[in-house]
Amino acid sequence: MAIEPDKAAEGAARASPLEKSAAVPVSLLLAYGAPALPLYALLLLIGFFPYYYKLHLGIEFATAGILVLVTRLWDVFTDPLIGILSDRTRLPLGRRRPWLLAGLPVAMLGIVMVLFAEPGISPIRLGLWTMLLFLGWTMMALPLNAWSVAISGDYHQRARISAFREGFSLLGTVAALALLVQAVSAMGGDLNLAGDDIGAAFRLLGIGLLIALPITVGLALVFVPDPRQPGHRPRQSWYDLRDLARNGPLKRLSGAFLINGIANGLPPTLFIYYVQAVLDAPNDVGFYIMIYFLCGILGVPLWTRLSKTLGKDRTWMLAMGIAAAAFVPVAFLGPADHQIYLALVVITGFCLGADFFLPPAMAADVVDLDEVYSGVERAGLFFSLLSMIYKLSWALAGAAGLFALGLSGFDEKLGAANSSSALLVVAVMYALVPALFKGLAIWLMRGFHLDETEHRGLRQKLAATRP
Repeated sequence: MAIEPDKAAEGAARASPLEKSAAVPVSLLLAYGAPALPLYALLLLIGFFPYYYKLHLGIEFATAGILVLVTRLWDVFTDPLIGILSDRTRLPLGRRRPWLLAGLPVAMLGIVMVLFAEPGISPIRLGLWTMLLFLGWTMMALPLNAWSVAISGDYHQRARISAFREGFSLLGTVAALALLVQAVSAMGGDLNLAGDDIGAAFRLLGIGLLIALPITVGLALVFVPDPRQPGHRPRQSWYDLRDLARNGPLKRLSGAFLINGIANGLPPTLFIYYVQAVLDAPNDVGFYIMIYFLCGILGVPLWTRLSKTLGKDRTWMLAMGIAAAAFVPVAFLGPADHQIYLALVVITGFCLGADFFLPPAMAADVVDLDEVYSGVERAGLFFSLLSMIYKLSWALAGAAGLFALGLSGFDEKLGAANSSSALLVVAVMYALVPALFKGLAIWLMRGFHLDETEHRGLRQKLAATRP
């Protein structure tokens, strides 16, 4: 029998309204969100690892592809493991703090061994160091996300918490892009980037990460409370994963997150090819990337305020709908339509902000629904599920986009003469398919009914049952 929020909150929601939680201080939100900046700057670099492996370290693309696949499969194991273990952690330092503290040296060692690697390193050794780097990242990122559940139980405050964290993650992305944008522009359609250039860029970013990570993690450890919130069952097991299949709102949120993730993953996969071949603007690649992510940052406050009126689910649906509508005309642009494309980049960039912070904020509310029935707060497990879905969606999008290019006969070399049918495939996969997938995600989210009223009832039930 599926768990539905109205059944959990019925009756409790009719009781005297629960007083709204006090606003979380901005200083605490800044300290909490700060680690996301270097963590997501590092995540951006991971997307460039195949080119770094090939162009700087001299590893063939086929071998580099195998390395990327193996190391990402490693995440499939470590994500739920770290999520479950962090949920089970009961230490004087807290539940999530110990994981950030333990993950910091692991990630820093991985940064040194991967981003400062010299040409000639063996693929096996590089793969092992990369797996260590990913492990360190997961040990910090997943508990950081799960930590948000304990900071505040208020429906709207959780939107603010998620907005600050994801705002920092977007800032980290932009900061990394600012150093890599010249390299991105220099790649050309054939990705012919000088190895010395990308190696120097990675080393520079590595230095920045080695400085920023301990500072930002230190701020979170010192200034962000990590209250212990034990449930009725202090321990859980892999067997408890079956409970997730009975959580109706989680299934809808996860399904929409997967579908929308594919929609968001296709444009980055094909972006360079679309701008270079369809718009014939190879020199503007970096400019459009920066505008897109900067607008994503600027959009976060707008969507946060709007979610107070519409609710988080409806606000996300609205953002996906606007982005889908903006993507449609992109498929019909050409070399003379740069200004129109820029306007559409701004619109879709603003919508990106909602995609970043609203699903995690809703996931925090779904954690409360699960706790009502399971008796244990499993935020780490839930956020590890979102992390796996995010990685899966982008992997599927990347594979689908490149597979479509291969079938169309598209020539990725800069300045190559491509057929109209090949260019049409690029445009359709870049714009129309994402619009369709966003529409499917909106349709799926229509049945998500965990709004502010329902959530208030859940919090009342938890307040009555927690020791």
